[in-house]
Amino acid sequence: MKLNSYIIPFFFFILNILFRWVAIEFNSLASDEPFSVYYAQMDITDIIRYLKSGNNPPLYEIFLHYWIHWFGIGEVAVRIPSLIFTALTASYIYQLGNEFFSKAVGITSAFTFTLSNYATLFSHEARVYALFGLLTVLSFYYFLRWLNNQSSKRDWVTLSLIYALLMYSHYFGIMVFGMKLGLGMIMKINDLKSLKKYVLIVLGSVTLFSPYLYI
Repeated sequence: MKLNSYIIPFFFFILNILFRWVAIEFNSLASDEPFSVYYAQMDITDIIRYLKSGNNPPLYEIFLHYWIHWFGIGEVAVRIPSLIFTALTASYIYQLGNEFFSKAVGITSAFTFTLSNYATLFSHEARVYALFGLLTVLSFYYFLRWLNNQSSKRDWVTLSLIYALLMYSHYFGIMVFGMKLGLGMIMKINDLKSLKKYVLIVLGSVTLFSPYLYI
């Protein structure tokens, strides 16, 4: 039983890697991909300085900066992180469904995601969206652990960090953060002990994101 908790997520990870590797180099860098690759080649201080004036927080470009330094700037090379993020998302979708609903829900959800055209598109783009999707699924996983009173202090810290990374990856992360804040308040309105824990999680996230709050 314990072995299945590793084998099935690993199966979906490998399946997504193999399935989405096909045609990853079919199109040249296009659309917004040159934006990310261009800024990722700058120094970290310049990435932060230039992106502060736009509508893109810097997390992905900072990550891509180091990735390019290690693996080069080829079309396939800069897209591989998105491929990995998408494969990990499939694994965590299974884990979320299996842990909080049933194994059938987990498998069905992970297969549905694997066959998603949108997920394939994002896995072939050197852009933030695959990372944003992974962080969103992770935030739901740890949020549900808190909602079901299964979370540990380590989980609280993890969720707080994930919320901050979400907002640093894309400003739409504020919407995910706000939705869970409202949902948590409504569903735990009569459980002050749990609400206090969640307030600490929220405060930790806001503190980590505070340098960008004015933006």
